[in-house]
Amino acid sequence: MSHYLSLLNTTVALYSSSTSSNSLGQTVETMVYVNSGVAARLVPMSNEIKSTLPGKFVNTKYIAYFQPSANISEDYQVKYDNNYYKILDYMTDCESITQKAYLQEVDL
Repeated sequence: MSHYLSLLNTTVALYSSSTSSNSLGQTVETMVYVNSGVAARLVPMSNEIKSTLPGKFVNTKYIAYFQPSANISEDYQVKYDNNYYKILDYMTDCESITQKAYLQEVDL
């Protein structure tokens, strides 16, 4: 496990999307801070890998790896290098050593 942790070479912040209504009744989406300093490894998604994945992953920018204790969710966004990324999908490996997520850049 300690060897795996040494591969997590950056930190990110996690945000959750929240919606509410303003005084005019319009829906407003805001980002709510969840956690910062989350250990991660972000690997740029190659076009070769993208071509083997279903359509929703075609705009994936990174494959991200996290410790299982990060408790990521598809409801979260990842802030990395002053950009926000939507978690398209994630999975935990069978030994619960890592969580793998597909990240798509979000225009704010």
